[in-house]
Amino acid sequence: IERGILENAMGPIEEALAGENNLYVLAEHLKASGKMSPDFYMWCGYNDFLYAANVKFKEHLQKLELPLQYIEGEGDHQWTYWDREAEKAIDKFLMG
Repeated sequence: IERGILENAMGPIEEALAGENNLYVLAEHLKASGKMSPDFYMWCGYNDFLYAANVKFKEHLQKLELPLQYIEGEGDHQWTYWDREAEKAIDKFLMG
């Protein structure tokens, strides 16, 4: 991802990475709080340009021993795949 695109969405990268909305920091705070964690569901396509970042975050959640269902498969960074996986996640979490 180009730095300019990220900064348009999140502001200066250095501030976003150090900020309280950083997913790594939020996961660490959740673990440290001792509160019950929600189940995390992640899906990523092998051809997604964010694949490596998703794998890295998955490993972080696993290291923290937070509940996670991680799935990867064919696909890339498109709504076609997100819609399909969002439906599965909704079924899993709402329908049991």
